[in-house]
Amino acid sequence: MCQQTRASSGTPLASREPGPFWRFWRTLRALALCALAHGAGRAESLSSPGARETRREPSRSFRQTVSPVRSQAIQYALLLACGCPPIFDAHAADAIGIVKTIKGAVHIERASQPVGVAVGSEVFASDRVLTGPASSVGITLRDNTLLTEGANSVLDLNKFAFNTTTYDGALDVSIKRGSLAVVDGKLAKANPEAVRYSTPTTTLGVRGTEFIIEVGGSAETDH
Repeated sequence: MCQQTRASSGTPLASREPGPFWRFWRTLRALALCALAHGAGRAESLSSPGARETRREPSRSFRQTVSPVRSQAIQYALLLACGCPPIFDAHAADAIGIVKTIKGAVHIERASQPVGVAVGSEVFASDRVLTGPASSVGITLRDNTLLTEGANSVLDLNKFAFNTTTYDGALDVSIKRGSLAVVDGKLAKANPEAVRYSTPTTTLGVRGTEFIIEVGGSAETDH
C-alpha cells in the first residue's frame, strides 16, 4: 500500500536527505500516513449498512479505556504526518553526568527537593550534591571530567554544556563546604578558560590535570 517514492531522475529521495536522522524521520512519517489511511478505510467500511448490522457495540468500560489511548495515537500520527518534530522528555536530555561511585550517606537536592542517589543515577545542571560523615561520591560528566566529593561536603553543579564535536561548552562548579577532587575532562583540555571552580571566597580556573579543592569552616586551600 505504501511504496518508497523516487525522484524523476531515478535517484531515491532518501539519498538526498541531509543525514540518517532525517531518513529515519521520513520513514516514521510514511508509517504515520499509512496508519491514517488504514484507519480511514476501516472507518468507511464500518459506516456501510452491512457493517452497522454486524458491528458489536463495545462495553462502556471498554470505550472508556481505549478511547484516550486511541485519541493519543491519532495525535501522534497527525504530528508525524504534518512533519512536526516529536516532543521528547527535555529533562532526560539535560543530564550532564552520571554517578559512578558512592559511599555512605549521599543525596541530591533538585529544585529544593531531596533525591536519592545510587550508582547510575543521572545528575543535572543546578543539582546540589551533599555528603554525610565518612561518605563520598564520584561523578563523571559527559566530557569525562571526574568529580569526587569528599565527606561532609556540599557541591553545586551550577552549569554544564559540552559539544561532543567541537569540544566547546562551559563548566561552572561550586564547592561550598568540604573537599572536591577533580580530574579534567575534554572540555578543560580543549577550552580551559570555559571551566570555573569556585568556593565561598574564591573563583578558580583550571588548576592542572588533577587537583583538590578543600573548604573548611573559615579557610580553604587548593593543591
